[in-house]
Amino acid sequence: WNIMISFIVICSGVISFGILPIVWAFFNLGLFSPNADFFRRYLHSWIEEMAHIFSAALGLWIGRNIQIFANNLPTFIEIITFIFALYVVSAFAEVAEIKL
Repeated sequence: WNIMISFIVICSGVISFGILPIVWAFFNLGLFSPNADFFRRYLHSWIEEMAHIFSAALGLWIGRNIQIFANNLPTFIEIITFIFALYVVSAFAEVAEIKL
């Protein structure tokens, strides 16, 4: 689910030249502000929100720099891999917290 949301945010950044990821980040982290107690109790929420922020930043970067995107494809792949790794770590942390 989270990887699909990140994919949509990154693609919308490409289509909207970086506008939609900013709006999404505002709604996700600002307007619908997550509960602070949730962040205090669960480690995986920090990692998951970090992946959301990286997805929004990547969508913004691609949208603003579409003309140089082809030259920076290895950097894009590294960032996508990092975002995927954050989601995997978040999922493992969530499972570990449920088991405890």
